[in-house]
Amino acid sequence: MAKIAAVQMNCENGTPKETLKRMLDYIDEAAGQGAELVILPEGIYQGYIFYSYEEAYALAEEVPAGTLTQTLMKKAAERNVYIIAGLYEKEGLVLYNSAVLVGPEGYIGTYRKMHMWGTEKLYCDASMTGFPVFDTRLGKIGIMICYDLWFPESSRLLTLQGADLICSPTGWVKDERLVTTPDGLPIANVLCMANSHCNGVYIAAAARVGEERGTKWVANSIITDPQGAILSRASDDKEEIIYADVDLRRAKESRNWGSRTHIIADRRRDQYDEMLGYSAKPYIL
Repeated sequence: MAKIAAVQMNCENGTPKETLKRMLDYIDEAAGQGAELVILPEGIYQGYIFYSYEEAYALAEEVPAGTLTQTLMKKAAERNVYIIAGLYEKEGLVLYNSAVLVGPEGYIGTYRKMHMWGTEKLYCDASMTGFPVFDTRLGKIGIMICYDLWFPESSRLLTLQGADLICSPTGWVKDERLVTTPDGLPIANVLCMANSHCNGVYIAAAARVGEERGTKWVANSIITDPQGAILSRASDDKEEIIYADVDLRRAKESRNWGSRTHIIADRRRDQYDEMLGYSAKPYIL
């Protein structure tokens, strides 16, 4: 069993130094509660809403050489935790909406968002590095960012590569077109539950709360288990940390629903490609 934490917080655009201090405080708080993995939201370091490529580029950092990654590496070693956090990454003149994963052993890897939302398309490039899965002492961890959740291929491809836990730094945007359930669950929560259930994988989403430059966030950070049940869920109006105990070794077991029913093995691979046309090799499930 491992305790994981999803931090629900906000930031003021263009104040990375002040925001980083608050991020570190939340990591310390979560580690103090026994968390072995701490997930922070999308675009939390520099802000998310930019008016131009030039504005975003001025705040973007290289990975792993930049201030954020180097600072998180030190904190991960100090507190013996894994950390996932969203940032704007630059590589040469190209910008990416990324999430970095670090741990006690140092820098582990970066995920670059595959599916661009709204104005991201004006200044960020979509990833061409696919859906990596990272080996950690806790288990195999995949990452997707916000809008990736709306594409079921994202969770499925991470699962097929062996992910036991999918972490999602996110900034779900309030939109009147996005419905809620009769009991008030936002559609983003429903999608986390459904993707967990359909793949037999834990999902932990750390969301933005409040607003930034007039854009309002849904909040409602959530952690779901491989059956799709909600293990923990945050409010829609305040900064907080949610926690859940997860047994990542049991994720793959959960895909077997009985002697004749297996959610992964029962796919019709005679009718569609094993990896949905994706070039990576599947993990032996």
